[in-house]
Amino acid sequence: MEFEWGSGQKPFIENGCEVNTCFGTNNRSLLRMDQFDAILFHVQTVSLFGWPDIRSPHQRYVFVTMESAQYLTIPLTSSKYKSAFNLTLTYRRDSDFPYLYGAMEPVPSPPPTSTRNYAAGKTKLVAWFVSHCSSMSNRGKYVKLLQKYIPVDVYGTCGPLKCPRSADNNCHKTLLNNDYKFYLSE
Repeated sequence: MEFEWGSGQKPFIENGCEVNTCFGTNNRSLLRMDQFDAILFHVQTVSLFGWPDIRSPHQRYVFVTMESAQYLTIPLTSSKYKSAFNLTLTYRRDSDFPYLYGAMEPVPSPPPTSTRNYAAGKTKLVAWFVSHCSSMSNRGKYVKLLQKYIPVDVYGTCGPLKCPRSADNNCHKTLLNNDYKFYLSE
């Protein structure tokens, strides 16, 4: 239950939930599995932990993912999963519990205008970090077309440049602060 919001009762109270008597935990031995009211299944890791042996009739199973369905590693069409989940917690706005990327907030007053040149001192034009090479959006085709006109450095599984996950912070700094004027994101 940790994800990014914490455990215990505090996150429910702090976020003004109508029902704030809930208690979140990732301690599987706190109760018997059939005694929890709801169990969240992060579908990318469900194969590591497996399914509870017993499920009570009142219990809710919550499907949790922040990935597009095309990248899921479990076959959701399997009869095992077909009617297993009662609720969803995903990045989609139509989820039972939307867990959206980022946020937009109104600015109380117009930001000051800046004369800063954000491209000054940057030596490269475009970078793209990507691990899923094929996508339904055909973003790879877009990048190939773009590369006909301007240089695009492709990092990760889908490109010749490498930036290991163990060096994420250094890669991020290079990408945003030092070398590149633009970063492609989907």
